Amino acid sequence: MDKEIAAWRARFPQYEYRIIDDAVLLKFIQPEYGCHCELGENEKPDNCVIDEGHPDDCALATELLRSGKDKTSCPEWRVIKQVSNV
Repeated sequence: MDKEIAAWRARFPQYEYRIIDDAVLLKFIQPEYGCHCELGENEKPDNCVIDEGHPDDCALATELLRSGKDKTSCPEWRVIKQVSNV
């Protein structure tokens, strides 16, 4: 069963997998997003300057707003990788 679960984890990382007896319990993990722009090593991503009311602090945010888009269209607004202890 371990090989099957490893394959599931690779294909569906948004779920947490737990083995209980002969069954596998799946729990959906809601992904968190953050701004990865100028992210240093071992730093957690920031909130978006658009949400903080300072879009002029980022050239990408300024361009997004000018074109009528929001932070979800930004290439730097990405999922924060979560590490599971399971």
